Amino acid sequence: MEMTEPTPEEAARALREIGQRRQQVYRGSASPRWMWILAGVLVVAYCTVSDLFPSSALWLSWSFTALVLVMAVAGRTRLGSSLLGQRVRPTGAGPIKLRLLRVLVSLAVGVACGLTIHLLHVPHGQIIYGVLFGAYIVLLGPQVQAWLLDRAARS
Repeated sequence: MEMTEPTPEEAARALREIGQRRQQVYRGSASPRWMWILAGVLVVAYCTVSDLFPSSALWLSWSFTALVLVMAVAGRTRLGSSLLGQRVRPTGAGPIKLRLLRVLVSLAVGVACGLTIHLLHVPHGQIIYGVLFGAYIVLLGPQVQAWLLDRAARS
């Protein structure tokens, strides 16, 4: 049985199909919209409670950290992903550079907001910080994730 080599047109079509399917997988791994809204609301609630009730900051920080860890671990398991409405998540979800870029973008926005509020001596700065960072998560988080997943699918 002799194998024939594909024509250049067939090879190009096959490579295009592979690229399209890869992008479908990465697009399908995006977090559901409700998770972004929940994350933004939790950040606003956390910052508001921390500002208005400073004595609760220690237990609140531990509770918030535990919740974030549970959500992160749940999103990485098959059962947790299905419960959270996550269809599929490719292994690694892109090169480490892109994941690091995602963290750095969020960190830069958070630091810029925090420094501005601190330097201007704004009263109830934590609440304002929470609203700004929560709005960033809700409004821009999905777009940043889509941009990073698109870049990962192309690499």
